[in-house]
Amino acid sequence: MPPKGKDRQRAAASTQQPPPSLEELFGSLSKHIEESEFEKAVKVADQVLSINRGDEDALRCKVVALIKADDIDNALSTIRSSKSPPPDFSFFEAYCLYRNNKIDEALELLKRQERNSATMILESQILFRSGKMDACIDIYQNLPKPKVESLEINSAASLVAAGRASEVKRTLEALGVKATNSFELAFNTACSLIELEKYTEAEQLLLKARRIGQEALFSDNVPEDEIQIELAPIAVQLAYVQQKQEAVEAYTDIIKQDMADEVSLSVAVNNLIALRGPRDVSDGLKKLDRLKDKEKQNFHLAPGLENKLSPKQKESIYVNRVLLLLHANKMDQSKAKAKRKRKRKPKYPKGFDPANPGPPPDPERWLPKRERSSYRPKRKDKRAAQVRGSQGSVARDKHETGAASNTSNTKSNQATTSKGAPQNAVAEASKPSSSKSRKKSRN
Repeated sequence: MPPKGKDRQRAAASTQQPPPSLEELFGSLSKHIEESEFEKAVKVADQVLSINRGDEDALRCKVVALIKADDIDNALSTIRSSKSPPPDFSFFEAYCLYRNNKIDEALELLKRQERNSATMILESQILFRSGKMDACIDIYQNLPKPKVESLEINSAASLVAAGRASEVKRTLEALGVKATNSFELAFNTACSLIELEKYTEAEQLLLKARRIGQEALFSDNVPEDEIQIELAPIAVQLAYVQQKQEAVEAYTDIIKQDMADEVSLSVAVNNLIALRGPRDVSDGLKKLDRLKDKEKQNFHLAPGLENKLSPKQKESIYVNRVLLLLHANKMDQSKAKAKRKRKRKPKYPKGFDPANPGPPPDPERWLPKRERSSYRPKRKDKRAAQVRGSQGSVARDKHETGAASNTSNTKSNQATTSKGAPQNAVAEASKPSSSKSRKKSRN
């Protein structure tokens, strides 16, 4: 006989395991973070917060896990929605603002915090992104050297970006480190040698950096594809220092494989276009389109590139694209990119309403009157110039008619005297003119 409904519920309740304790949840949370399983860590932190809403450790673990998972927006909303956040949350908030490229807000928030190594490093990164390299270097030089990890790597990168590549060697000597201590430091030092045009030394150091990076990443059990992505900047710089046919092949392979990060890919595309020159213009424009922001119609770099590339690198990409457009005879696009003109409102005459412009203007208004289609020449009164019979008889007739029309308007006399005939003859001839002839004379 099958068990009844209540018996089944009791059996299910007896088989259910009790909810995990806080100690178990924190153990699971620590395990997920150590294994870089940040999404799982967020879920476990939410479980802890559902049991103990104000637990600062669980809240801090959730924020750090969200930042590590690149979920910056949720991390920022978690920080701001906390009713009583821990004191160090203002630092996390500044970091999230920095990651969202809200540089001014992040810098203003850092100024209100206690100055320590963490805040100084974050401030130097903000200044680096803002292009204020000298201020960034000053902060690195004032940092406590034994307590800061990778200080020499960031210092070398800042010096190269600031145009002070000649100081890199002296800085490393002052810190007591060698360029081959890590593949990142070897790469940054090689970049300083490139700036100093010491290409042979730079190539040798880049080869060492690639070997050190492969060994270090392989020992950390990093997958092969991720190793290629991590070492892509070294491959790009190696191709640059060679500057031969091998360089073109290396850039092409990097672009085809699509195994590089977006910054290295943009550098490879830009260097390949610079090496080719006016050849393969259409292919160069297609490769540059991979770097653009897909949501905008005109060419703008993708947000990730806009935030990570230096002003000099961005300028080089835009200049190369303008040159390609010029070679492709696309003058309109190149002019629009080289100089964006501000749109101005058209100026209208006083009292003109563009919504009700009225009838269209005469298209022949700028032509001389004689060339217009509506022009009609004036008809001359030929009767005044006709002379019939003898002069005496004409004068007698006019005298007689002049007595009858004694009230003739003097204005007609003035109008006719201006036509160039002798005044006496014209005056006598104008007296018998009718009102119709006067109207003609006015015309």
